[in-house]
Amino acid sequence: MAHRMFTGVFVAAALLLGSFTSGTAASVADFYRGKTVKIVVSFSPGGTYGLYGRLASRHWPKHIPGNPTIVLQHMTGAGGLKATNFVYNASPKDGSEIGMLVDTMVIAQLLRPKKVKFDAAKFQFLGSMVGTPHVIAVRKDSGVTSLADMKKKVVKLGSTGTGSPTFLLPTIVGALLGTKAKIVKGYKGSRSITVAIERGEVQGMSLAWISWRQQK
Repeated sequence: MAHRMFTGVFVAAALLLGSFTSGTAASVADFYRGKTVKIVVSFSPGGTYGLYGRLASRHWPKHIPGNPTIVLQHMTGAGGLKATNFVYNASPKDGSEIGMLVDTMVIAQLLRPKKVKFDAAKFQFLGSMVGTPHVIAVRKDSGVTSLADMKKKVVKLGSTGTGSPTFLLPTIVGALLGTKAKIVKGYKGSRSITVAIERGEVQGMSLAWISWRQQK
């Protein structure tokens, strides 16, 4: 069962950083020339975030003055909040580190304040790789084929942690629409949850529609 829950509200990935060095294009090129820029990815390799991170690292050097080398650092934990906290508090604020962070960080800041050590409004947003609705999908043998079924039957959904869309979106849907789900946390990424679904450990998860298509 696949059901569209949100449209045009969340992005698949948000790219943020502190403050780029101001000045002319020449001074920016001088700053980046010969440097290595790090993209901190909030989920493990193999999933959608890892795919977008590799895509950005391959093409961005051509478009940044000075053509720096770009490398990825995967920092998993707390559904993406560990990386978000790190970029906000520990990363240099000169544009040499960029966070590819969980797209529900603003929701997490509102709903999970004890886990959050950042102010999303103080990030400098560069943009997003893609905008897409999120979808909750479950196994065919779960007995759930509609939203009405999800209000009657408890399904186990895999999640990377309380800060991620895999946790926040089913929780919001449950609160607003009365659906029932047991959320199993602790997976490192969407790819590992997909494997868990195939093994029958959980019955589904919430994921961006484009991510479901990419995993086919």
